[in-house]
Amino acid sequence: MEFNLSGVKVVVEQKQEEVNQLKGRITFFSRSNCRDCTAVRKFFREKGLPYVEINIDVFREREKELMERTGVSAVPQIFFNEKMFGGLVALNSLRRSGDFDRRVAEMLAEKCPDEAPAPPVYGVDPINHDRKDELYDQIRFVRQKIVISDRWRRMKIVRDCFVGEELVDALVEYLGCARSEAVVLGKQLARKHFIHHVFGYVNMTEDLHRVNLLELSENEKLAFFLNLYNAMVIHAIVRIGYPEGVMERMSFNTTFQYLIGGSPFSISDIKNGVLRCNQRSAYSLGKPFGTGDKRLEVVLVKFNPLIHFGLCMGSKFSPKIRFFSAQRVEDELRGATRDFFENNNGIEVDLEKRTVHLTPLLKWFGGDFGTEKDILNWVLNYLSPSKSGLLSHLLCDAGPVTVSYKNFDWSMKT
Repeated sequence: MEFNLSGVKVVVEQKQEEVNQLKGRITFFSRSNCRDCTAVRKFFREKGLPYVEINIDVFREREKELMERTGVSAVPQIFFNEKMFGGLVALNSLRRSGDFDRRVAEMLAEKCPDEAPAPPVYGVDPINHDRKDELYDQIRFVRQKIVISDRWRRMKIVRDCFVGEELVDALVEYLGCARSEAVVLGKQLARKHFIHHVFGYVNMTEDLHRVNLLELSENEKLAFFLNLYNAMVIHAIVRIGYPEGVMERMSFNTTFQYLIGGSPFSISDIKNGVLRCNQRSAYSLGKPFGTGDKRLEVVLVKFNPLIHFGLCMGSKFSPKIRFFSAQRVEDELRGATRDFFENNNGIEVDLEKRTVHLTPLLKWFGGDFGTEKDILNWVLNYLSPSKSGLLSHLLCDAGPVTVSYKNFDWSMKT
C-alpha cells in the first residue's frame, strides 16, 4: 500500500517470510550457577537463536524427565526439537567445525513435535501437588507485585532482575508480617532456588548455635576456626560458585555466614576477626569487630602468622585445603607452611639478579610479618635445605637484595 501525504511519502510493505526461518525449537536443561550452562546461554544469544531453558533447580520435577531422556543428571543437555544434541563439548565441536549453521537449519527445519521437552511456564508450571513447596503460594504472589526489568549494577546492565527491597515489601504485604520475618523468608526462597542474586551471592546463614566457644582452649579454638574457615570456603563455592573478580571476592568473604553461639561469622570475620586477633583486612579501613561486639570474647589471645598457610581460598596460588587437630595444630601449621614454600608459588631465589620472588600473601599482610628483611629471615625457617642455602647466601654476603612479589593466580584450584 502507498499513502501520499503533503511533503511525505509513506510506503507500507508486507514483511516477507525468511526462506530459511527456523521452525523448530532449541531447548536445554540447566542448573543455577553452572558455568557450562552460562557458556551455552551466551553462545545462543550471540548467534541470535531463540531457546528455551529448563532450570532443574527451579523446576525440580523436570529432573526426572532429564534422567529419562538422557540417562544422566549432568547439565547442560541441549535438544533440537525432540532430538538430544549433547552438552557444551558437543556444541563447541560443531562450532569449531564451521558447520553449525547448516546443521542447525537441518535439525530445526521441521515444526517442533509434541515429543520435544515442553517449555516451562514460570510461576504456574504444573507440579506434583503431593510435594508442593510451602513457599509456592508466596512466590506466585510476589511475582505479580515486583517489577522485573533491566537495571544498571556494578558498571554493567543486568537483564530481567528486581530489587530485594521490593521483594521484602511484597512479602510483608502478603503475609502481614514484620520486615525481619520477610527477610528470613526471602533467604529461604534463595536457598530453594526460587530466586538468586544477580551476581551469584546471597547472604545465607548456617546455624551452629550449640557450639560454646568460651569453653574451648586456645589450641581448640585455633583448630576449630581454621577448620571452619576451610569448610565455609568449600561450602560457599559449592552453594554460590567460585568468585572471579575483586568485587565478587569481597562479597564472597563477607556475605556467606554461619551463626556460631548465636553470633554471625563470615569468612572474613573468622580470618581477620578471630584468627588475626581483630585486625583489618587488606581491603578494609576498619576492624571486623567494633567496641562492645560480643564476638571479641572468642578472638585468639596470641596471634600466629602461620595461619595464613593453613587457610585455603580456593585459588591456584593459595595454600592447600587442610584440616587441623587441636592436639597438634602448631606442628601441623608449621608443616603446612613448609609445604607452601616448597612450592615455587611461595618463593623463588634468583642468585644472578639477586632477587627473591615471594608470594603476595606476605605483602598483603605485611603487618603480620614485619619488614622485608624480617620476612626473609622468617621465611628461612620454613625452606628446604636447597632453597634455604640460596637465600642464606644472598643475606650473608652484605650485598643488596631485591624483593619482588609475584602476581597471584586467582583462578580456581582444581
